[in-house]
Formats: sequence, C-alpha cells, structure tokens
Amino acid sequence: MKAWNIENAEKYQRDEFEKRLKIRINKSYDYASTEDILGNFKRVAAMCKLFNINVQEPFGYAQLMCLLKLDRINNLINNDKKPKNESVKDSFRDLKNYIDLSEEILIAEEKLEV
Repeated sequence: MKAWNIENAEKYQRDEFEKRLKIRINKSYDYASTEDILGNFKRVAAMCKLFNINVQEPFGYAQLMCLLKLDRINNLINNDKKPKNESVKDSFRDLKNYIDLSEEILIAEEKLEV
C-alpha cells in the first residue's frame, strides 16, 4: 500500500468536492430553479403526502421515482430549459421504466394479475 499523507488526502478531498459541486449545480439546474434550489424536494414531498405514498415500501419508492422524473420534466419544459444532464426524451424513457417497474412490483407482490 502506498503512503497516504494529509496532503494527499486534502488534495483528493478538495478535487472530489469540486467534482461533486459541479454535478450538484448541473443537476440542480435540471430539477429546480435558481430561486429555490430545494423546490423539487418540496414539490415531490408534497405530492407524496397528497398521494399517501409510503417510500418505505417498494411500490411507494417506485412511485417516488416516477414523481421525481415528472417533476424534472416539468421543470425543464415549463421553464423552457435545455437539460444539462440527460435529455428530456431520456427522462420520459426513465419515467416509463419506473412505471413498468411499479407494475412489476405489484405483480411480484401478487396485488396485480398478469
């Protein structure tokens, strides 16, 4: 194992922080507004409460993922933004996959027939 001193650790952690911050800023653009960078969390939490979604259950978690994708799509479309990460088309594909997974969870839990 090579030596790992405080200088190596500090440089590594600063570099990692810069990379994480860049990702956070880019994703924030796609998911929220600059006026309220936590807006997506607030909206999705409100929708989970409205729909009585239990994210501690597989189906509830799948519903949460659907809401996150819908919120992202709406943020981009309604604010006429060009995405900085995945395309809107890819978000629709992800949303459809989460819907399919939601259905499959219900089938696996024997709450929905095939």
